[in-house]
Amino acid sequence: MKRRGIFITSILFIFLLLIENMGFSADLKDYKPKSPDEEAIVSLLNKWKETWESGNLQGILDMLHDDAKIMIGGGPYQIRIVTKEEAKTALPEDMAAACCGLKLETPKIDASGKEANVEIWLELTEGTHMQHNWLYWFNLVKQNNRWSIMSWKYR
Repeated sequence: MKRRGIFITSILFIFLLLIENMGFSADLKDYKPKSPDEEAIVSLLNKWKETWESGNLQGILDMLHDDAKIMIGGGPYQIRIVTKEEAKTALPEDMAAACCGLKLETPKIDASGKEANVEIWLELTEGTHMQHNWLYWFNLVKQNNRWSIMSWKYR
């Protein structure tokens, strides 16, 4: 009887994994913020997506904190961390490679006081040579009642 329970649990687990990998994950557009801070963070994430897709480098830079450090690059030997100042010249290539067809899935948001950590899957769906999913981590800070990006990294 115990084996049967383990078998059923295993089948259910595999089924849930298949559903998740078949694209049935929730979209950021459907996320229901639990607080005003989460609402502002979701708005920032949507703005980041739209600004990235439009190729608006200055718009991305405006969302970065002055002391921000972000991960850029695609291959294992090309990935590097750059400052906001360095991003001015380093980001255009990344933005061109992943210019459009971005989908942000439901985030995991941990906001406390003036800091927040966000974990979110980003799917590149079209117009790029790197079509697949990336897991992004954003670290945000709130200053003068405005959230900005302190860092981002991905895998």
